Amino acid sequence: MAGSASPKKRPASAMDPEALAAGCPELRVDHLVFVVPERDAGVADFERLTGVRPCMGGRHVGIGTHNALVSLGEGAYLELLAKDPTQEESKTAAWLGVDSSKACLTTFCACPANAADQLDRVATSSKDQSGYDVGPIRDMSRHTPVGKLLRWRLAADNHKQGVAQLPEGGLVPFLIDWSLKELPHPSETSPSGCRLVALRAQHPDPSAVEKVLVGLGATSCFSRDETSGLCAASGPTPKLEVVLETPKGLVTLSGDLC
Repeated sequence: MAGSASPKKRPASAMDPEALAAGCPELRVDHLVFVVPERDAGVADFERLTGVRPCMGGRHVGIGTHNALVSLGEGAYLELLAKDPTQEESKTAAWLGVDSSKACLTTFCACPANAADQLDRVATSSKDQSGYDVGPIRDMSRHTPVGKLLRWRLAADNHKQGVAQLPEGGLVPFLIDWSLKELPHPSETSPSGCRLVALRAQHPDPSAVEKVLVGLGATSCFSRDETSGLCAASGPTPKLEVVLETPKGLVTLSGDLC
């Protein structure tokens, strides 16, 4: 659905005061995960809604998924993630909420705002500050559509058990570190025209989510709730939504691309 007003958002370059006070590395949004039932149909729906056509990303071999990508500017992008019917693993694929029964923004990925901060430091800080264990950090890769190898480090084991078990309903991000990459970041090679305006959230227990986000240094990824000042507004169920500036105006995405 289309939005009508531009929400306030802390600039991506601004350091989060809570993270600074706690001595946490600062995180920023790397990419948003929008799960769709079928990739090519999702690409067409996104283009119709925004005026920008995502490009094909690649296959996650052995995981059972594939994706399409669109740049959101300033080092961020949106991933349309779907099960890949050419892989046997697609029958049981669940990571990042790809087992969702409907199209939705399931979760997001954050990366260190300072390239000098490694995921190991983020993981240690999170466990010390909030008790949240980000899980093992693994070397990952996939081939681009032109056959080049894109490499990264990922902490996403907590996001592998399906949409119903995403940490705090998907509001807690999985983590990525692009220090291994020898190719441009996906935000630099994906179609442009959209810009991330705000990432908003709701949750039945906003204070519990805030504790984890502060420990991770991820609070500046969100546009804060005007009533509570927390990252998530109070609501009956966990929910993420993103506001994008597009060639067709402001667009808010949370559920179906309609």
